[in-house]
Order: sequence, then C-alpha cells, then structure tokens
Amino acid sequence: MFEVVIGLEVHTQLNTKTKIFCSCSTSFGDEANTHVCPTCLALPGSLPVLNKEAVRKAISFGAAVNATINKRSVFNRKNYFYPDLPKAYQISQFEIPIVEKGELFIDVNGEKKRIGITRAHLEEDAGKNIHESGQSLVDLNRAGTPLLEIVSEPDLRSSDEAVAYLKKLHSILRFLNISDANMQEGSFRCDANVSIRPKGDSKLYTRVEIKNLNSFRFIQKAIDYEVERQSAAWEDGKYDEEVYQETRLFDTVNLVTRSMRGKEDSAEYRYFPDPDLLPVEIPEEMYNEAIKIPELAEQKVARYGRELGVKEDDALILTSSVETAKYFEELVDAKISPKLAVTWLIVELLGRLKNGATIETSPVNSAKMIELLRRIEDGTISAKAAKEVLDYLMENDASVDGVIEKLGLKQVSDDSAIIAIIDQILSANADKVAELLEAFPLGQPIIGEAAQKAFIALFGAILRLQNILSSFDDFAGNEILSERQGQDYRSIYLDLYAQFRQGQDAEKEVINDDVLFEIELIKQVEINVDYILMLVQKYRDEHGDCDDKEIRSEITRAVNASPTLRNKRDLIEAFVDSVSVDGHIDDEWVAFIEAERKTELARIIADENLKPEAAQEFVQNAFRNGELRTTGTAITKILPPISRFAPSGGHDEKKRRVIARLSAFFDRFLGLGAAPTESPGHHD
Repeated sequence: MFEVVIGLEVHTQLNTKTKIFCSCSTSFGDEANTHVCPTCLALPGSLPVLNKEAVRKAISFGAAVNATINKRSVFNRKNYFYPDLPKAYQISQFEIPIVEKGELFIDVNGEKKRIGITRAHLEEDAGKNIHESGQSLVDLNRAGTPLLEIVSEPDLRSSDEAVAYLKKLHSILRFLNISDANMQEGSFRCDANVSIRPKGDSKLYTRVEIKNLNSFRFIQKAIDYEVERQSAAWEDGKYDEEVYQETRLFDTVNLVTRSMRGKEDSAEYRYFPDPDLLPVEIPEEMYNEAIKIPELAEQKVARYGRELGVKEDDALILTSSVETAKYFEELVDAKISPKLAVTWLIVELLGRLKNGATIETSPVNSAKMIELLRRIEDGTISAKAAKEVLDYLMENDASVDGVIEKLGLKQVSDDSAIIAIIDQILSANADKVAELLEAFPLGQPIIGEAAQKAFIALFGAILRLQNILSSFDDFAGNEILSERQGQDYRSIYLDLYAQFRQGQDAEKEVINDDVLFEIELIKQVEINVDYILMLVQKYRDEHGDCDDKEIRSEITRAVNASPTLRNKRDLIEAFVDSVSVDGHIDDEWVAFIEAERKTELARIIADENLKPEAAQEFVQNAFRNGELRTTGTAITKILPPISRFAPSGGHDEKKRRVIARLSAFFDRFLGLGAAPTESPGHHD
C-alpha cells in the first residue's frame, strides 16, 4: 500500500490592463503579435518598468491565504532558452518572493485539511508557440502578461485533495477579482508534482512533474494515471528504471502521461538579481489598501446561513461562482424572500441552463427574476405558473408581465370561479377515467403491444390531468382515482416502462416515436420509506402483528408504485416478516437495513477479494456524500494488487466489475437508512 505525495504549482494570470513590465495590452484573443513593444521583444536598450497594480493584486492574495507578505522583494533572471521567450530569460522572483508561508483549508469527504502554501511570486508569462501545417509560429501577445505563481507544500495525498485545493484556490482568485482564472484561455494553469512512498515512510521519493494541466477533470485523471504508473513500476521491481525526475505531458485523448524532457534543478536556471529592476519596496499606504480584501466564498457561506437562514449545501452552490453569488445577493437586496430566491435560483434557473450556458449568459437576468418572483409573492401567479413563465423567458426576450398576459396565467382568486374551472376540467375529461376503468380493469393483464401502448397513452393523459388539478387547493380530497387505484395503475405503468426501455437509454422517457412515458409525473407522487413504515406501524397497532394479508398487499402495492423503491422490494418484505410485536418500528428498520447492508457488502468484498477496511470506508463515504465516486484514487485503493499494464488488461476489467457491483449495491441501499457515522478504517 502506497501513500501519494502531491505538490502543485499554479500559474494564474493577473487581470491587469497592461503587462507587468510595459504598457502593452493584456487583451486575449487578438491578432498575433499586435500587443508587443521593444520591451516585450527584448530589443536592445529597452528597460522594464514594474506594474504596481500587479504588486497590489499579489498582496491581496497573500492577505486572503493568511501569508507573510514581504514588504521588500527582489526580481531575478531565470535563464533558459525557448522560442517564445525572446530575452532567453524570464523575469521572476526566487530568493525573496512577495508572498510566502500561507495556507488554505479544503474539505474532502467531510474532513477539513490544511494545505500549506510555500510561496507566491510574481513573474512574466512567456509567449505562445503555435504548431500547424508543418510549421511552428510564435505569438508574443502573451509575453510579459503578469503571472502569480502559487506553490503548495507537498501536503496533498490524493487527486481528490488536489482538485479540492485547486477549486478553493480558483474561488479565492475569482472572489478577490485579481484574475479571471479562465482555464480554457490558459489564465489558470497547473503543474502537478507527483510521487509515491510506502505507507509509514517519511522519505520523499522521486517526483515527476506533469506540465500545463488546464481542467479539473484532466488534472484528476493525470494524477491518477501517474500514481498507478509509479505504483505498478514499484510492484514490478522497475521503479528505479521507469520513474525518474522528469517533466511529463498529459495525453488528453488516451488519458496517459508521456515523457517530455528531463526536469531541471534550480541551479540550472542560474538565478541572479535582475540588474534592470530595483528591489520592490511596498509603501505603507499601498500595503494597507491592498490587504482590505472583499468577502470570500467561505465567508459568504457563513453569512448566508447566519443572516438569511440558507442551508450550508445551498450556500455552497450559491457561492460556487462570483456571478451566482452576485445574482443571489441582487435578489435579496430587492427584498425577495431568501428562501424563495434560493429555490428559484438553484432549482429552477440553474436547472434550466443547458449546453454550456452559465449564470452570466442566462437569458433571464436578475432584474427579470426579481419581477417574476414579485409576481409570485403578490399572488398574481402561482409558483406552478411561474415555471411556465420562466420556460418562456428562457427561449424568448420578453417582459414578465407580458408573458403572464400572453399565456393567460394570471391567478383567479374568486373561489366560485376556481370551482367552476375545476368542474369544467373534470367534465371535459371524465371520459378518460371511465375509459381507463372499463378498458383496463385492475387485476386483468394488458395483452399485446397495441393494448399496452393504448394504456400508456391513456394513463399518461390522466397523470397530466391529475397534475393540473393538483395545483388547485380546492381539489384536495377529490382525486379522480382512489389512492389504491392510483397505486395499482402506477405499478402497471412502471412495469411497462421497464419492459419498453429494455435496450434503450434509461434516462429517456420517449421510448420511440409513438410511446411517451410521464415518469416525472409519477415521481411527483413518490412513496418513500417513511410512508411504508407508517403503514407497518398502523397495521401492527390495529392487528397486533404484521402477519396480515391486508398490510402485505398494501405495502407491496405502494412499493410497486414507486420508481425508487421497486428494486428494494425484497428488503422491505423481509423486514415486514421480521418485525417484532412491540418493538420501535423505526429502530428495528435501521437495525435491519444496517445488518443487510453489512452482509451484502461483506459478500462483495469476499467475492472480489477487495481490501476490507478500504472498501468499507469507500462505501461509508459514498452514503455520507450521496454519491458513489467511480473516478479518482479512492476506487483504486480498494482493489487487490493487479497491474493495469498487464497484457490481459486485468486491472481495468476488475475495476469495471467492482464498480458495477458497488453501484448496484449503492443504488439498492441509498435512502433506506442512515449510513454508519464512523469509519471502520483510518484516514490517510
């Protein structure tokens, strides 16, 4: 078993208007070599002049990560030759950086961890090499753009931790407004230094640098691959010949790292103080102004909970970007209820942003959302009608009031008028319910594809009718089908859904051109475990035990009508068989599910020869987070030693099989009871 040691170097472009040592623009995407001058081009006689705004932004970063800010720092020349570096050296900081000895805290699997920041120093960016049509070109527009290089301590122990650190760092830079940190445009780039060592060993072994990673997904996959490569080499006795200090690139197509060049030591760069630049002396006034930093995401999360009553999980989503936080605060500043603002921003608006759309490019800006929510609050429209308005606004440029008028969604407040509407709807659709009961009586099979399709269409129409009527409070208690009839018909409907979707994409409700399932409407009347346990309690109170055919049929009926409980039916029925005469139902359920979960997990561990403690901890984390992670190093840690580089591909095959079994296990037990709160193993 190995321990992973990771240190990260992040290069982030500071969002100054001009370059760090000249007045050329830092604008991105313009014609090549149009933002250059004698200083950028390293022409004889040109001299650099430091951009004080870059210094100010570096100080702000230091304040945000609780670092030491050196009021006196020095620029050095870092000597190396590369075509996109006209001077043949880079102006950077070496002996005395502007920022050092900082820290930030990450949260991985519910545990907080401190990650040290060794230093953050200012330097100039290089140009860009372009390789196309058999020739190499150089664009120097980027040369001289101010960079802040942020170097972490080797405190990270997994790719999950590395990504959490980078996301936290990315958030800090964005909320400070010192960098746009756009990974696609290269203004936030990461080099990962990766090594392994036997657990319990404190020695640092050979580190490999993976260069210029520019997406969180690729960063995670690159680290995971490199860890597996080094681990396989160690286990095969080839570590010394296959793992050496070098720089590697990540192949984003094949998801492997490839050797690029040998890794230089600092001595090879022949650092020395730049004779053209004086030491940086930070004036007191500038320092005091720069350390006044805005509210960061972490602080907003705390304030949203304290002042606005926002749940932490929701607050984390609201602060996932600067733009989302700004949007939310504009709603609240307009006196919209925080609870309403949270729901409509997170659930409704963000849920409708597809195909790369973001809160910034959303067709519904905060001003339109404020107007929409005001119409809900003043009773002009119902929340259900507001969703229709939002759907329209996502596709059309129009005013909120104009859409309400156009779609005829203004709410009727007169009770007699509402009852008249309900009666009108019922009379217009009474034939559908009568047809259902006559054509498809309960207890009789629906034979033949034509009859099945007719049932699907008819019951789907009834589901839509029920959905319309349920929006009227006056309709409560006057459902068009009894509860039992509704459950039985939903069960038949779900059986056909499972039958028709065989060989289809399980996520699609349209099976083919003439079969449409209203699964989302089924989910709106979802039956949960609490309801099942209530039935058990009710009938036990009435009959003294659960050996009653009525409760068994009622529970079976309810489970069959539930999309999420159908695959758990054997567990629920086994529990009903085991329940005591006078025990506490909830406690017995939790104990039963926990015992079944342990038994089934132990069976998977034994069958697949998994590492018991690691597998138990992996599953516990999955239930705690509500998600089974199938990427990263966590899944790899639970597998028995099998080289992924074996000719048979045994490692990959084993991994796929284990993921499939654990995914089925996780889906089966999710939502049935609380997972253990303590890990059976230890944390790395």
